[in-house]
Amino acid sequence: MLNSVKVPKEYEAVFEKAQGYVSKYFSDRKDDPKSGTLEIFGERYILIRAASMSVDFFETIKNLYKNQGEEEAIYIARQLLFDIAYASGKQDAKNFHNKMNLKDPIEKLSVGPIHFSYSGWAFVDIFPESKPSPDENFFLVYDHPFSFESDAWQKSGKKSAFPVCLMSAGYSSGWCEESFGVSLVASEIMCKAKGDEACRFIMAHPDKIEDCIKKYLDKKPELAKKIISYEAPSYFKRKDIDRELKRVSDEWGKTFDAIGDLVFIQDKDFTITRANKAFADALKMKPEDIIGRKCYELLHHRDAPWPNCPFVKTKADQTFHIEEVDDPNIGVPLLVSTSPIFNEKGEIAGSVHIGKNISEQKRVQEELNKKIEFLEKFQKVTVDRELKMKELKSKVAELESKLQQK
Repeated sequence: MLNSVKVPKEYEAVFEKAQGYVSKYFSDRKDDPKSGTLEIFGERYILIRAASMSVDFFETIKNLYKNQGEEEAIYIARQLLFDIAYASGKQDAKNFHNKMNLKDPIEKLSVGPIHFSYSGWAFVDIFPESKPSPDENFFLVYDHPFSFESDAWQKSGKKSAFPVCLMSAGYSSGWCEESFGVSLVASEIMCKAKGDEACRFIMAHPDKIEDCIKKYLDKKPELAKKIISYEAPSYFKRKDIDRELKRVSDEWGKTFDAIGDLVFIQDKDFTITRANKAFADALKMKPEDIIGRKCYELLHHRDAPWPNCPFVKTKADQTFHIEEVDDPNIGVPLLVSTSPIFNEKGEIAGSVHIGKNISEQKRVQEELNKKIEFLEKFQKVTVDRELKMKELKSKVAELESKLQQK
């Protein structure tokens, strides 16, 4: 008889088989206070007071981050609880799947709620409208009638303004994701700890969770009136943000390396933190071999900053500087511009250096100078010639005058 979970009739046979295994698993228990161990079926377990991982945890985090405000502290606590439980659920699922040699996604799922019940987390009641499928259309609706998290809040006499069953949602998400091979997230839309009649969850693909919740509530208008707010745990939102940050970072890195000028970034202690490909190529080095080096050691072979270093001047007056440098290590004349980087306190935290190869400009300038010099000489010769011509004409005129007088 199935008594550790409630599921739609079509899944009862699969879950009864899982219940038999989990029941046997938890019956093999060895407590050894002398060594401080508790083993179940050869696996070491630990017992934790339920309230310490719920209402007490939130209070501790609120006090720890009180300078950042209660809202931020609660946000941090919610993230931590969900993330810990998500990772645990994923790994527990993998462990059970391997032990039972399970291949079918529904069979993999079946062990989770029963393990949940036997380990004291909560009893799981899966609703008939659920459609657990191994794709992005996965949809699961379920209650936790006796969630350890909401129970802890109720027994403490406190009422929460938000759903508190974060570990339950995280563990379920991790277990089901491992079982079905698709990203999944559970959102608690009702919670007894905040006065709702049940602790109800909807699980779906992260991209579809909000739409699934909306469709579910559209079919239950009376229930929708009671639900003021809900949200998908931020773990998956952070994953999306992390992916976007990585994409932006990769694009920035490609752009940074595509710059033809020589560019490097250094901190306030003259340590290079980033260098582009053009700079590395000019030094005949790999960018990763440049990172961490002192710029004055690398470029000038000195034990201290170069006196004429643009960054020395930048640190002194905290403004942009530009210098023409003929660096023997690079072998070409450079026009180096240095821009300060400021931290949140307005202090200089480093600088960006851009070296522009001005060999061609100098070559053109030299040619231009030669032409100007030639023109000046030519002009001088021309003027001298005109003066001599005038002098000759004057002498000729003088001779002609003398001849006429004779």
